[in-house]
Amino acid sequence: MRRHIPFLLIGATLAYGCDTADKTADLRDFVAMTKASSPGRPLEPIPRPAPYRPAAYEAAELRSPFSIAAILRAQAAPPRVDNGIRPNLDRPREELEKYALSSLRMVGTIERDTRLALIKVPDGSVQTIQAGNYIGTDYGKVLKIDEDRIELLEIVQDGNGGWVERRNTLALSE
Repeated sequence: MRRHIPFLLIGATLAYGCDTADKTADLRDFVAMTKASSPGRPLEPIPRPAPYRPAAYEAAELRSPFSIAAILRAQAAPPRVDNGIRPNLDRPREELEKYALSSLRMVGTIERDTRLALIKVPDGSVQTIQAGNYIGTDYGKVLKIDEDRIELLEIVQDGNGGWVERRNTLALSE
């Protein structure tokens, strides 16, 4: 008897699916009521596309933009202009030049004969610098120390083998 139970369930399911009652009548009534109560106007017909007009290719005699020579010319670097700017590689490097500027934190200032900035390095120690010292990996020379920031003049490569000067600041950390 137990073997017949699955077949009875399948048969009952199929018989339920063959029910002749209209199961979507309520949906059709809702759509008809919505159409009747919604004011509207018929949609305008979709505009017809313009007829296709072929164009003649007139650049066959010109240089191909896909040739290897054109690609190499486009990738060639502009000529290097020597503007006389370059870091002094002969001077001894200072302690704070071995750290990236983004890893250093200005934590305060002290006044002695001149204003000194307090810089916290990644190992947690605090070092002092003054105007004229160098800081950061981009040959940054300290121009001015204010209470809330240090103004630097860095010398960075310009991408064409030359060097340019760039102003930067290191702000007081909160």
